[in-house]
Amino acid sequence: MGRRPNVVLIVVDTLREDHSGALDALLSMGFRKYRGVAPAPWTIPSHVSMFTGLYPSAHGAHEAYGVGALELAALSREAMRASGGGILGDLARDGYETHMYSANVMFVTPRYGFGPFDEVLLVPYFAPTALSSEEELEDFLSYASPSPRSVARLLGRGELGYLWTLSSRYVRVRLGLGLDKGSRIIIDRVRRGLPGFGEPFFLFVNLMEAHGPYGREVREEGEALAALRQIYLGDDSLIRRRLPWKRRAYARSARYAVERVLELVGALGPRLEDSLVIVTSDHGEAIREDAAYHTLYLYDELTRVPLYVRWPACLPAPPEGGGLVSLTRIRSIVSSASGCEVPRVAGGIALSESFGTLLAPDERHLGARVSPERLRWIFSHRVKVHTGRGSVTYNASQGIVEEVSGLGAEE
Repeated sequence: MGRRPNVVLIVVDTLREDHSGALDALLSMGFRKYRGVAPAPWTIPSHVSMFTGLYPSAHGAHEAYGVGALELAALSREAMRASGGGILGDLARDGYETHMYSANVMFVTPRYGFGPFDEVLLVPYFAPTALSSEEELEDFLSYASPSPRSVARLLGRGELGYLWTLSSRYVRVRLGLGLDKGSRIIIDRVRRGLPGFGEPFFLFVNLMEAHGPYGREVREEGEALAALRQIYLGDDSLIRRRLPWKRRAYARSARYAVERVLELVGALGPRLEDSLVIVTSDHGEAIREDAAYHTLYLYDELTRVPLYVRWPACLPAPPEGGGLVSLTRIRSIVSSASGCEVPRVAGGIALSESFGTLLAPDERHLGARVSPERLRWIFSHRVKVHTGRGSVTYNASQGIVEEVSGLGAEE
């Protein structure tokens, strides 16, 4: 076999399938379009599933009652370790040079098991420059939050210009005056760095333009409180009040995210010809009267995601067909295509799973007590079975079917 194809995985964090139609521009660039299904409604379990090829119930890196960010980081690292590093480990062992450019500095970092890469680029949404390690990220976050202490620290270091740049970027994003959340820095690095990449290479990118905060119309704190009150108290009032604002703000952010993806793919230039390029999302976003954010629920708005693939020149493109493609298939797709073997892509069914929420039930913040029955309902193991005709959501913890869509009684 000749040289292995390069592998590029682009994840547009929080981009819903029904807001990604403009990505069809990729079809004129040789991509094929498939029907993607996210294995989970939020970042960590979905990303770990993409890398390991396992559903959340199998890899274990998912939300649960009493599990916070620190515990989840340990679970995610162990899941990646147990799978030999997933896609990253597979390709590194095959001699690939590996690069990760992530704008999701909350979860998609080496701390959560995504590494080691030969090159790491971490871009917080209000950072004026890229960071190249977890240590640099921690140092940045220690003074980047808007507080008198952080301002004093930067002034004490004589970094007045940096303070002005940082403050201006933070205010623009939080007030909705700017939509960029790191993509321009990432695209610029790809343009400048790609000519120097060794071959074959693996480039993994996470973009955050479709993710909150969505600016002054949908304040980040209000979004979390609205989701908390709905999940723990069943109170939809804040969600309903904010719904028109969020619909407009999310649509605007999603359009911008798609534009940046097309620009990023264009920046690959001639490397497209000898590469496997996958463009997808890890999950969607709930914009409903009865749900906000991306957690707990398994609605189609959260689990149906865009999936476009440009196959390398060394193999024929598998047909698009009408089957569903779980993002758990990405590891096997990469494994086959990197060896120039035709992979099996679509299947008859795909699953999505949820185990609760990472949003903690702070009763002082909620202003009310959460009942034990509500907690048991929230932290249930739910499985949504997607088929070509419809879906069914099953609460495995309580042994009940919670929702059926598009299927007849006999099915």
